[in-house]
Formats: sequence, structure tokens, C-alpha cells
Amino acid sequence: MLRSASIALALLMGFSASTARADIDITAVSPSPAVIGGPVTVRGRGFATPAENRLVFGDYGGAGEAEVPAGRVVSWTDTRIVVNPPISAPGRYFFRMTVRRSGEGGLGAISTTDSDGISFDAVLPRPTIRGYRKSDVCPGSVLEIEGENFTGIRGAFRILWDKIADGRTYGVGLRDDAIVGWTDTQIRLSVPNDLPAYIAPGDTYQVVLAESQGSGVRSVARGPRAQLASGCGGRPTIAPAATTPGIGTWHGLDFTLAPVPKAVGVGDDLVFGGTFEAKTEELIRCLRSTPLQVRWRIVRDGSGGSVAQGEVRLNTRRKGLLARARSVSVGTYRLELNLVDPPRDVRFRPDLGGATVTVGAARLDRKVPLQPRVEPKPKLNPKVLRRPVSP
Repeated sequence: MLRSASIALALLMGFSASTARADIDITAVSPSPAVIGGPVTVRGRGFATPAENRLVFGDYGGAGEAEVPAGRVVSWTDTRIVVNPPISAPGRYFFRMTVRRSGEGGLGAISTTDSDGISFDAVLPRPTIRGYRKSDVCPGSVLEIEGENFTGIRGAFRILWDKIADGRTYGVGLRDDAIVGWTDTQIRLSVPNDLPAYIAPGDTYQVVLAESQGSGVRSVARGPRAQLASGCGGRPTIAPAATTPGIGTWHGLDFTLAPVPKAVGVGDDLVFGGTFEAKTEELIRCLRSTPLQVRWRIVRDGSGGSVAQGEVRLNTRRKGLLARARSVSVGTYRLELNLVDPPRDVRFRPDLGGATVTVGAARLDRKVPLQPRVEPKPKLNPKVLRRPVSP
């Protein structure tokens, strides 16, 4: 009798455990998407208590899964759990609930029909710029930018400096070493003093936080317009060039022509050589990821056409050019260079110096007279091998 009662009790306990497992269900995660650094609410039923069940958090990026630490659980009821998940980067994550039972050696039943639990996306918090503690600073001084949600976006957003002049905006991306302090409510920025075309005393400016989007950037937060101090040693005389955020500062791309002969003859080669050079570090970084193309052609004055043409691909700090053509008629020849689809923030300044090559009527004859070919005489071998003759 006692044994029958024990078996019945064991069957009842097994039934109850399986029923409890079946009743666990996660139905929603909010907010959607979740914001990195903020709380996440998991809703469902059958959550019971942390002593009975465990909430598992996982990353689809390959980092695996683990139980949410007790220190990150804000509240827990049978239908609602609030946690601060350990998310450090945007991506896709998941939750699942497992039964905590002694002797099971780890994770128990999965709470949903999806083997990966319930999925959700996490995004960076949207920053807000309220203003500047002191806006009228000089280039070389520290500008304190005040706002909210700065901590989670460090390293994911670029700081752009927009100069407003004559109804137009000229943007430049600031280097990471310009940042001297960063908290959740304040960014301390050392205002560069080596970009006079964009940042100069008395300028009207605006600080922008932007994120990469395809080949360009998208502004996420804009600060108010303000004005730099005017008594900082005078304004530069160089006018700014129209630009879009991307490569960064106003960039110089130079070309220096190598010496060329002043005159050659008809039929001789016309040779123009030289070196392209990127003048800023940011332009050099851009060339490595997105090379520029320069078309060259050799033209004869008055003909309207080219006698030779080609392209050179710029992907390093310095790049050589060798343009060659055969002179076919008398005249003056010159080299022309054109940057293909130039970005608006790149200024191409080829230093051709008005160099030309004049082709005269007489060809410079450098041929060597032909000499009659003498065939070498065969050499006779004085040694003759004789085979012995049998008697």
C-alpha cells in the first residue's frame, strides 16, 4: 500500500513539473527596439521566482548565452521581469526562460516554440545636445558640449563641426584626438586651431553628432548655433571651400611636373612625368579606402584633340605619372590633367608651370648604322678518333 502511494506521488510530481514547464511562456520584450544601457521588460506567464526559473540572455553574434546576473534584475513577478541586459553593441539578441531544478545539470526546458527564444533588437541611445557651457571660446580652447545619452555612443558616432557663412554650411569631421573628455551628459572638445578655413575666430558654428550611413554620414543630434570669440588674433584670409561631411577638412591634392625637354623631332617620343601628392592625413586615409582617378592627355595646341590619353589611380600619399606619346607632326604639345568626379572637399592644384614641348621638323636621328653580319667559320677538331681494325 505504501509503495503504491509512493508511485502515485512520484507520478503526480512528474506531472506537475511537466505542467509547470509547459506554462512558462515569454510573449513580448519592450521597448522595441531596446536601447543600449536602458532597462528591458520581459512579459509572459509562468515566470514564478528566480529561485525556480532562470532568465537566459543570448547574442546571435556568436558570443553565446548565459543566465542574466542577479545584479541586473530590477524586478521579477510571475508575468513581468525588468532587467538591465549586458548589451554593449547594436545587434540582435534573445531571451529564453529555463526551469531551475536540482540534478538537471544546467539549463532546462526552452520557454517558447522558437529554439532560440524570443528575439529583439538593440540600438544605440539617441543623443541630445542641449547647448554649450561657454560658446564663445577661441580655437585651441576647450568647448564643453552638454546634453544626454553620450556614454553609449562613444566610438559609434563622429563629431562634425559645421561652419555657417553666407547662408551656406561648410562641414568638417573632427579627429578623435580632439576629444579630451566624455561623460553621459558632457563632451569636452578641444577646438582645433589648425583648420583656419573652417574654424576661425568670430565664426558662426554648430556641433553635430553623426553616424555612418553607406558612403556618407547621417546627423543624429545638432547643437544650437553659436559664435566663436572674435578677439583671438585675427581671421584668416583664405576663403573656405564648399564641402560635405565625409573626407573631412579642405584637402589639397598636388601634382609636381618633372623636367621635360624643350624640343624634340617629329617621330620622337613625347614624355611627361611627375608626382601626385595628398597633403592631408585624412585625405590619405580616404584614398586607401576610396581611390581617386585622374585622367591625363597629351594635346597639340590648335588641334583640339589628344594624341594620347590615360588614367592613373591614386590610392597612396604619393603616386607617379608617366605619360608618353609619339609626336606625329610639328607643333607645341602640353599635358592636361583632370580629376574624375572630384569630391567637393578636395582641391586639385596641379603645378604644370606652363611646361610645353615643341616638336620641330627635323627628327633627332639616333640610329646606329647597320654593319654587315659576319658568320663565324666552323672550327675543325684536330683530334680524330680511330677505331682499331681487326686483321
